[in-house]
Amino acid sequence: MHTRDIECCFRTENLFRVLQIAVRKAASIQVPISVCIADASGLSLAFLRMDGASLVSVDLAQKKAYTAAMFKMATKDLGAFRQPAASFPMETILGGKIVTFGGGIPLLYNDHLIGAIGVSGSWAEQDHEIAQAAADAFPDIAC
Repeated sequence: MHTRDIECCFRTENLFRVLQIAVRKAASIQVPISVCIADASGLSLAFLRMDGASLVSVDLAQKKAYTAAMFKMATKDLGAFRQPAASFPMETILGGKIVTFGGGIPLLYNDHLIGAIGVSGSWAEQDHEIAQAAADAFPDIAC
């Protein structure tokens, strides 16, 4: 994996195209969302909040992207690791940045983690569906 390849994937115009995929998917099911694309370290690269998206969706979209990047897996799959009686619930580690419900998906390029996308604004299942649509389009659009 070359740095130049990753930089090409994360050109501003490419990121906006991926955001637009998420927005179109959300609009098709009439759900206003916030969407965040992060790099492999979980730092936000691009963000968009649709008209009507809740304020809490701003923070959650970023946390979902961060979590998907940190754990290299979809946030919906992290729920299985939660333990209700645990002395340190997963959601409290890393200053509360971890989210264990759907809407965060890692972005892969040649089977290497290069980033993640996080979506928030609806039920976790719909957030995941929207994020998956954008993640599926990412290699063709951005890389």
